[in-house]
Amino acid sequence: SGEIPYDDFFHLSGDSLENIFTKLNLPNKMVSIYQAYSSKNIGLIKLHDNMANILEYIKQEDVYCALCTGKERVRTMEILRYFNMEKYFKIIVCSDDVTAPKPNAESVLVVMQELGVQKGDCIMVGDGINDIKCAYNAGIKAIAVAWGDVDVEDLKIEKPYQIAYTSEELYDEIHDWIYLRKHELERSIY
Repeated sequence: SGEIPYDDFFHLSGDSLENIFTKLNLPNKMVSIYQAYSSKNIGLIKLHDNMANILEYIKQEDVYCALCTGKERVRTMEILRYFNMEKYFKIIVCSDDVTAPKPNAESVLVVMQELGVQKGDCIMVGDGINDIKCAYNAGIKAIAVAWGDVDVEDLKIEKPYQIAYTSEELYDEIHDWIYLRKHELERSIY
């Protein structure tokens, strides 16, 4: 018994639940309880404003979009199907798909290898400290979004490439990045 370490839990998000519970000295038998509770309450998840539009824009631009998550595959797919979002991701890498989840770079490196892309072709968007660390461990830029469960001041410590405070700012960052990448590609062809 004792106080639940919510802030510590959210600071570790992106890592696997097993790793998080171990780091917080919580019994591993609680992992399955947490997963069952999460699944039962899937309807309480709220999509951030405009995210479907942003993902649709990325898809229309023929830019690969991947998902790297600390959630295990079963729960990830359940959530994506519930919100009809799996169609936006060319590849999905979950914590149980890799030996070393975020902040390790393995998830991003798997995506890059599967898609046949280089570091300069990638940017990562995340709301957690481990997202930013994972991106930099993989040698790619990271955009932090300020509407997650981690205080924005804690995200700033990780020095993301950009911080988006609204979905409109995120859209602008992604739009600008896609525009620049396409023009760099056009210049390299000529």
